[in-house]
Amino acid sequence: MPAALASYNDVMTQLYGYFLPYPIEFLHGSNQDHAALVESLAAQDPVAAVAVTRKHVAELHETMLSHP
Repeated sequence: MPAALASYNDVMTQLYGYFLPYPIEFLHGSNQDHAALVESLAAQDPVAAVAVTRKHVAELHETMLSHP
């Protein structure tokens, strides 16, 4: 929805402030994971969806849960 893109970008820019200490490059990669998951679900490819999800959750576990 092109009409919503400007509002989406504004909101995401504001939300990024809450995702510290992650560098913006990490967050962009995370967004790419989300897009890949949506694409795999739209393609009805459960193997790809599981692979994307496992990779994403492993990264979150490593960066969020494994450090005090």
